[in-house]
Amino acid sequence: MADKLLNIDEAFTTLDLNSKTYLPWRVRWDESSAAYDSDRLVIFDEAATRERCKWLGYDDDYAAQIISHREEMLQNKAMMQLLWHIFYCMSHPTNPMPANYDTSVNLPESLGHQGEMFYIYLYLCLVEHPIAMAEARDVPEQITRDTLYDIVRWTKFNSEDKKRLALTQGVWLNHHIGGRIHTIGRLQHERRACDYAAILARDPETGKLNAYREDEYDQVRGEIYLQKDDPIISIHIPRSGAMDHEACTQSFVDAKHFLKMHYPEFQPKAYCCFSWLTNPLWSEYLSATSNVRKFVERYHYYPLPDREDTGLWYWLYQTWKPHENLDDAPQESSVQKAFIKHLKSGKKWMVSGGYILPEEIPDK
Repeated sequence: MADKLLNIDEAFTTLDLNSKTYLPWRVRWDESSAAYDSDRLVIFDEAATRERCKWLGYDDDYAAQIISHREEMLQNKAMMQLLWHIFYCMSHPTNPMPANYDTSVNLPESLGHQGEMFYIYLYLCLVEHPIAMAEARDVPEQITRDTLYDIVRWTKFNSEDKKRLALTQGVWLNHHIGGRIHTIGRLQHERRACDYAAILARDPETGKLNAYREDEYDQVRGEIYLQKDDPIISIHIPRSGAMDHEACTQSFVDAKHFLKMHYPEFQPKAYCCFSWLTNPLWSEYLSATSNVRKFVERYHYYPLPDREDTGLWYWLYQTWKPHENLDDAPQESSVQKAFIKHLKSGKKWMVSGGYILPEEIPDK
């Protein structure tokens, strides 16, 4: 890139970013420009880029595609300056931008293929930070590799969807860059504050926890155990194979031990899952031997606001667009059959929540 940098309005106009969506990226632009240093961006070094691709786990085909498009990305002055700006803000110790959901959105469609590839090159640069954070906490390297492999996994998913090299899952992957999520065995465990309004309170007579929606606050009895902003572990299930019951159980056990060893200051009130996978309806549709049903039945019910989970189409059929004719949707697995049967009955599939208490997870 030439020494002369674009000012903020030149860059935003060139990249078609003059909308409310991209306002968060206007913060600290002059500061990041003054600190611009291409030597800190691994993608300016082809050999280092290849090595970073290999470390993350990109296969030879994807690595070759990334290298082949690298030069055209580097020639886009405005895009490289934006990449530097986000890199700077997300890595600067006085302003850790990572994982603010407002700071990671897809670039405009008007930028075409380069816009779809932007996050691949950004994350190739940024992964040095979660790697360093993990090393400082003595996190086993294999856990770090397994965690950051999600970047590769989503590159493959998005590239298959777009029919060309792409990564459009920036919002989700910011958790990985921020070091708040770890893949431990079959499941992903995210340290976070509870951002839902439901309250769990302990019944003074039975000692059991009861869940209350926001519109039920006047019915709360006993001492509050969990409320909004309390620390929790949020469970995520990567699309990496079968939901083996024993593997999931071991993941909880290992994660509990992992927290004690590497993040002892983080004391979660509960291990929560907010997903289509925790909908109690699976127990009605699936057999007792089903891994999905077994996963659901681990949890106590946690009420969420009513919201249809259209994302289930992606997880079951790799498409965000529902089939207009439900009979056209494949029904090869028991989960697919149950999902389509439910929709055919005129009902919607809703997001659900569940929680497991730390004391319910065995110590290692």
